[in-house]
Amino acid sequence: MLHFKIVIGAIGDVHVLVCIISLLEAILYIGRKGIPTQNVLAVCDLDM
Repeated sequence: MLHFKIVIGAIGDVHVLVCIISLLEAILYIGRKGIPTQNVLAVCDLDM
């Protein structure tokens, strides 16, 4: 922790591949790469 004296936490996100049974609902989750994904955001402090 010597390099990050003023850091209070971390934030990050990732797109997770999802399987959707209904093709009509799958359209809502298709991203720019043409596959259905869900964006997941995670936040934590240094104590986890």
